[in-house]
Amino acid sequence: ALPNLSCVEEVRGRLSVSMDGLTSVTGLSGLLRVEGDLDLDDLDTVTDFSGFDQLIEVGGNLDISSAEAITLNGFASLRRVFGSLEVSNADKLKHVTGFGSLAYAGSVSITYNEFLESITGFGALSAVGGDLIVHINDETTDISGILGGLETVNGDLLLSPERYKLGSVLITSLGFQGLREVGGDLEISEFKGITNLAGLEKLTEVGGTLRISSADALVDISALSSLTRVGGIDIYDAPITSVTAFSNVTGVVTEDIDLSWTDVTSLDGFQGITEVQGRIDLDWQDRFTSSIGLEGLTRVGGSFVGLSAFPEFESLSKLTFVG
Repeated sequence: ALPNLSCVEEVRGRLSVSMDGLTSVTGLSGLLRVEGDLDLDDLDTVTDFSGFDQLIEVGGNLDISSAEAITLNGFASLRRVFGSLEVSNADKLKHVTGFGSLAYAGSVSITYNEFLESITGFGALSAVGGDLIVHINDETTDISGILGGLETVNGDLLLSPERYKLGSVLITSLGFQGLREVGGDLEISEFKGITNLAGLEKLTEVGGTLRISSADALVDISALSSLTRVGGIDIYDAPITSVTAFSNVTGVVTEDIDLSWTDVTSLDGFQGITEVQGRIDLDWQDRFTSSIGLEGLTRVGGSFVGLSAFPEFESLSKLTFVG
């Protein structure tokens, strides 16, 4: 058992808890701050993390790995993790219900938890300084807890299955409510059940690529209509028919525009884009009736795949360079 250390309120360095047979962490119930990293590794027999309910702040990383708990609770008072918060390789984990007061983390990674069903904790999380990565699977039905209060992710925001474990994700609603800005890539992959992107109506900026792939039922992306800046657009294997949601995007797209394997019939919505520094890929697009939407395009830094699909070129009159 863990010794009774409830009198300890602060650890000024790193705290690592890894002990065979440990069933409770209540011995640390008085802990308020850890200035360095907090590592909770290989706690095979700990099923309740409420012993950390008084913890307010972690100055480094918080790493919970290879735990055997079915429900990850606790950390009710934790407000800030200045490093990364990682929950990984928990073979029995089904539900994440803790971290209800967490407002900021340097990064968040919930990955390689094979049987994860729901994330209903993290309701106060509004800002992530780096990346937010969540691996979902064919058991996952709800991740709204970690996305509902989110406003800003300065790095990448990646929602996808584990690599090499692609399946049919059961989620029908992403759960976003207030997301405004993603500094890096925004990736939504293998969400077979979503028909729209409801909840992203406040999103104005994606600094990297907006990547949506293998969304077999996605027909409506109108929730993206507040976007004014996007680094790249990559929509693959989704039956969307329109890109008018991008009508407010203006200026230079620094990466690629790829609409392969979609049902888009018109580029109406891209009028404000003047330059694509990467490539444009409209491969498999034999449905175009005009090139309307590209009136402002002056330069494509990479290749322009599918250019020959257009039956007329009047609206491409400003295009002077294709790499």
